[in-house]
Amino acid sequence: MPLTKRWLFRVSSHLRHGRGHVARCTVLAEEMREKGYNVFFQLDQESIDAATRLKKKGFTCTEKNILNDGPWSGCIVDGYELLNDEFKKYVSKASPVVVINDFLEVPQGTSLLINSAFHLKGDKVSDVPALLGPNYALIDPKFVNIARKDYSIEVKKILVSLGRTESPEKIIFVLKLLEEIKKHLDINLVIDSYDPNFKNIYDLTHGWKNKINVISDAPDMFSLLKNTDLVIGTGGVSLIERVAAGVPSLTILGAENQRLTIEGAASMGVTIDGSDMPPNELLKITNKIIENPEVRVSMSDAGRRIVDGMGANRVVGLLDLLLSNK
Repeated sequence: MPLTKRWLFRVSSHLRHGRGHVARCTVLAEEMREKGYNVFFQLDQESIDAATRLKKKGFTCTEKNILNDGPWSGCIVDGYELLNDEFKKYVSKASPVVVINDFLEVPQGTSLLINSAFHLKGDKVSDVPALLGPNYALIDPKFVNIARKDYSIEVKKILVSLGRTESPEKIIFVLKLLEEIKKHLDINLVIDSYDPNFKNIYDLTHGWKNKINVISDAPDMFSLLKNTDLVIGTGGVSLIERVAAGVPSLTILGAENQRLTIEGAASMGVTIDGSDMPPNELLKITNKIIENPEVRVSMSDAGRRIVDGMGANRVVGLLDLLLSNK
């Protein structure tokens, strides 16, 4: 394998980070492998879930520090806790270093920044080359191929997807919100068996007026989105996936790193931003989405236009340019 195709992924993968970092890096790694790259993943300690998923995809991954196992052609860094003294080592031993960052932070030594927030434009951040906006969204292309659905019909099926790191209180808050909607709803609630709150969440879902189907460890959101009229979820990769699939959604803030993506998505008309809303306002906006088919159709159409699923392909093409200038 030529030296110019040997890349290291250093990605935040501990349970406290959720699955988004690993998910988008996996999509990029699959595209790189397709183009002849040889990629390796270095994970955090105690990353059994991430390791299992990556190995099923056929990737080499380890929790050991393999930076000294180079030489490396380059490195992808995705994780906020990694942008410290450890980052300097990657710049020193595995440059060029590509940083995937939702805050638009550019640590010294970054060769290329990636941030796919929907409203971003331009090709630089702090004079560092950057790939900005939804053209570089790192999601599986299959999401854009979900069959188009008529979102003007009555809302009956709602998907609640609040991420691994959510507390039971936030999930119960959303379920109680849906109880206030004066109609019957079928609710799919996605939770993660690796979540330390898994049993509490599972137990608390019984006895609700609306039918709640608890789904644990969904391999991805593809099959769920195909049969969903509306999503109530957090930001991050799952937001981009449902936008690409054209599924209307109400999005709430799950972690601070999601804020820019949520705000950008709302400004482009592909979701409704429910972050920081008091309960009474959140109830009003949820009712508005459910009762107004024009709102749902508009979100769906806008999402289909904005995300085309070719982000990883574009990024890999520009990695080749980085290598040619190395």
